[in-house]
Amino acid sequence: MLNCDRCSRYLRQQVEARGLNDVDLGPDEKKLRMTSEPEMSSSHKREVEKLRDDLINKQAELNAFKRQVTVQY
Repeated sequence: MLNCDRCSRYLRQQVEARGLNDVDLGPDEKKLRMTSEPEMSSSHKREVEKLRDDLINKQAELNAFKRQVTVQY
């Protein structure tokens, strides 16, 4: 089985050889930059913290709504 880099390179070579200019294959494998592990980890941590804060806020809104509904009956 071919690895992904080789498949991508082979597909790009086929497209270029046939002159298919209207096909978008994305960035060249040499220009593609992967995010480093620490960057990815801190990004994920920030997202988790943001979602945790959103959850806490929504739970507070829900509890306030429950109290409001309970009082009306």
